Formats: sequence, structure tokens, C-alpha cells
Amino acid sequence: MLNYAYAILRASMARSVSASGLLPVFGIWHQNRYNSFNLVDDLIEPFRAICDLHVKRVFSKYSNLGYMDVTIKRELVALLGFDCVEIGGGITSLSKSVELFLISYKKAMFADDSQLVLYPTINREFFKDECF
Repeated sequence: MLNYAYAILRASMARSVSASGLLPVFGIWHQNRYNSFNLVDDLIEPFRAICDLHVKRVFSKYSNLGYMDVTIKRELVALLGFDCVEIGGGITSLSKSVELFLISYKKAMFADDSQLVLYPTINREFFKDECF
């Protein structure tokens, strides 16, 4: 389930990176010449904890199943639309927060000022039953 959730997040980030005009092959820390998505793999890191919490929620609901069926996959994909991320002083969906994060990353990169990056945090109210 974690791999599936990360793949969903990676695809969302890859779409945003490509739409923004950045080249996903040029990463910051990831620099594998066989990986076409080095930058994407760098930029999804702040969002992994959100995926982890959602997978925990879905797993506890379907722990007796033993395999991933279409219902589980749909619930994992639904994370993109949940208002589960705090970013820039507001609460928004995961897919919108990916876009906001990327916009702020580009501004910071062009201004050479890392303080401009808006990092996502977990919406504690949304995940209150998981850990908080």
C-alpha cells in the first residue's frame, strides 16, 4: 500500500514539475542517470508522512483482506482530494499543496532564497485519529 500511495504522489508531483517547465531529470540529491525523475523524487519527500498516515488509516480498515483490491486502490487515490495538508497558512488538498509547494520552490530557486519555499505540514485535525 505504501508503494502504491508513493506512486500516486510521485505521479502527481511529476505532472506538476513537467507543467511548471522544470526538467524532472535534474535532481538535487537524487542524481541517478537511469532515473528520469530525480527532481520529482527529491520534491516528494515532504509529502511522504501524509501518505504514511493515510495508508495506516486504510490498512486498519482493510487489514483482514490480505491483498489490494480496487476498493483499496480507490481509497489510496482519494488522498489527492482530501484537505489533509497545511501549507502557506491554509489547509488544502494534497494535489493543490503539491502545486503550491512547487510554485514556491520555483520562486525560491529564481530568487536564490530558500526561505521562500512553503513546506507542507500534516493537518492534525484531519489525521487526529491516527497519531495525534
